[in-house]
Amino acid sequence: MSPYNHLTLKDREGILLGVTLNDTYQVIAEKIGCSKATVSREIKRNGGRK
Repeated sequence: MSPYNHLTLKDREGILLGVTLNDTYQVIAEKIGCSKATVSREIKRNGGRK
């Protein structure tokens, strides 16, 4: 079984909130409980911090 999990809608909403508040990747990752690399990739996949 894979050790990786998909981000949930709640996780993505947490990332969106963090981007809106200009939180760092590390702060967002701590809030939703994943790595900062995961947060970074998700933000880049969806248009960046625009």
